[in-house]
Amino acid sequence: IDHIGLLFYPSSVVLRDIGRLAFPIFAFMLANGYRHTSNYWRYLLRLVLFAAGFQWFFARIVSPNYLNIFATLALGLIAIRIGDELRQRLEGVGGQAACLLVGVLFCLLGDWISVDYVWYGIALIYTAWLFFDKLPAMALAWLLAKEEITSVLVGASRPSQILDNIKAVENTGFTAEELAEIDRLSV
Repeated sequence: IDHIGLLFYPSSVVLRDIGRLAFPIFAFMLANGYRHTSNYWRYLLRLVLFAAGFQWFFARIVSPNYLNIFATLALGLIAIRIGDELRQRLEGVGGQAACLLVGVLFCLLGDWISVDYVWYGIALIYTAWLFFDKLPAMALAWLLAKEEITSVLVGASRPSQILDNIKAVENTGFTAEELAEIDRLSV
């Protein structure tokens, strides 16, 4: 929809805005795909091949100054892989700091080589991976921290989700700033 608006209705902001909703979904699905792929290298190869195959069209139709979204996704996948490797090898604060550093460096790289959605595209992909398993628990903890909410209905499709929900009940200690930011983002 985004590209239809760009090519055929350039003055229509509605089609562009609707199309822009797709990238956060792509970021989430890439993080999910990383967790479930049986072969990381084939997954990356497919993204790189699509990036190379569509770049000529992208440069002529959309923007000659940027690499296409498949390049963004491939770079994000590489960042996830490196961050995951470091997180598994290093424990504690060192592992978290290394993981954060990888995210920042890949955001800078994405901006430098001008991938589609530049640094914030990589940041969104990396953040989706970092918080992929934590978002449902965070949402539950946020709801339980709000005084005006008296009960929360939760569901689970795996036994591990039930345990995560129980942990969320024990961790409702958000700071006032964190609650304000979550409230701002949820509206």
